[in-house]
Amino acid sequence: MEENLSLKVRILKRPVEIALLDGNRMQGHFFVSPCSAHHPGNERIDEILNDERAFIPVESAEGAVTLLLKASILYVRSMEKNPTQISALDTSAHGKVFFLSGDILEGRVPMELPKTHNRLSDFLNCSRQFFPFEVNHEMHFINSKRVKMVTPVS
Repeated sequence: MEENLSLKVRILKRPVEIALLDGNRMQGHFFVSPCSAHHPGNERIDEILNDERAFIPVESAEGAVTLLLKASILYVRSMEKNPTQISALDTSAHGKVFFLSGDILEGRVPMELPKTHNRLSDFLNCSRQFFPFEVNHEMHFINSKRVKMVTPVS
């Protein structure tokens, strides 16, 4: 009797809205692993955005899967009901992000840095390509390569 082994990898879907460089927006889902390589629990959206792949699969609202060039992303807005644990960090800085495209977002940057280097400039200079930014209690992931400047807001 032949044993039926499934080679299918379990994945989770995370709802997102993606703002693209050309001004278009798309809603869909990113696929994440139920086990992160970097921490206990599920893989997070920022891990997908900051991994080494140039293209990532995105399932559109209609169910079609396309491969999206990460360099074409301005920012990603998580549409999860319970946002990623990044937003729970105690240290944060309020600021405005000015994109090369002319778009502007105002919100807070949740930061996890040593007390000796916990300024907004320290965070931005140490962060990976996509950094977290909370706007009206919604987590966004900003493509730092598309940012013109960030100004602190008191």
